[in-house]
Amino acid sequence: MLRCATEGPSFAGSARPNTARRPAQDRGAEPEKSRRARAAPTPAVWTSIDALVALLVLIACLLLVNVALGTEVVRLMPQSGKVFARVAGLALTYGTVLLVLVGLARRHDIGFAKAFRLRPVFRSLKDAATSSLLVVALLLGTRVIAMGYGVITQLFSWSLPSTGIPI
Repeated sequence: MLRCATEGPSFAGSARPNTARRPAQDRGAEPEKSRRARAAPTPAVWTSIDALVALLVLIACLLLVNVALGTEVVRLMPQSGKVFARVAGLALTYGTVLLVLVGLARRHDIGFAKAFRLRPVFRSLKDAATSSLLVVALLLGTRVIAMGYGVITQLFSWSLPSTGIPI
């Protein structure tokens, strides 16, 4: 009887399984790439219709906000009221789009974080505190710069350029 070099001894008619040598991949040692791929969360499979729905909702919301900002009520508001109306309109727009994205994730029976591959950014409380302090410093810094610009324009009696676009 002829035997192949990779096969073990031939036991014709015995119940012993073939103990032929297999490559390392087949013996249970998974390649690193496949282990990482299996450990990563699988995102939802988004369709063109899902993207179209999100885009149409965003466009419709922005259109409605612009129509609302062009009404007579908003035109009669003082400047601070107009700014508040714009902020409220954008907040409603982005809130609505976020709700649509949550609905699309639920439609695919997957959580929102898993659907969009979101994961915690901060590993410790120290990282979160550092990031929060940097954000506050940035906000305060921009406020100081704006106030400094206002003081300089008043000192030199500069006026803001007129664009002709109502806010």
